[in-house]
Amino acid sequence: QKAHDAKVQLEKQKLEEDLKAERDRIRKLQHLQREAEKKEHQEESARWAAKMADLQTDLGAASEKLTKCQAEISKLEDQLEQARALEAEHQRDAQRWATRAMELESSSGKAFIQLKKSEAKVEMLESQVQEAHAEIGQ
Repeated sequence: QKAHDAKVQLEKQKLEEDLKAERDRIRKLQHLQREAEKKEHQEESARWAAKMADLQTDLGAASEKLTKCQAEISKLEDQLEQARALEAEHQRDAQRWATRAMELESSSGKAFIQLKKSEAKVEMLESQVQEAHAEIGQ
């Protein structure tokens, strides 16, 4: 009986040591798993941080490009406004020249009529002078 009890006691002790060793191994594996998860989390955080930095760089470049485009748009709008003002001025000048041309044409027509009247008067006076010379000569 004592030998049997001692054998059972020895088996019990061995099983308890095996159990303790197995529990230690489980704790180590759990610790390693936590460390691996922690490392994986850190690596993922680093990847996201790198992506975020890339996006910030892209955003900065896009913002700079947008600022340049807005400046270019403003410059083009100013040029368009200047072109419109110049076109309006040219329209006013063209209208003034058209009015002046019509005035000159009208004036030249009146002068032509006056010239023809004067020529006719000169011819009439010359004719009268010739008649007067003829009468004086008789």
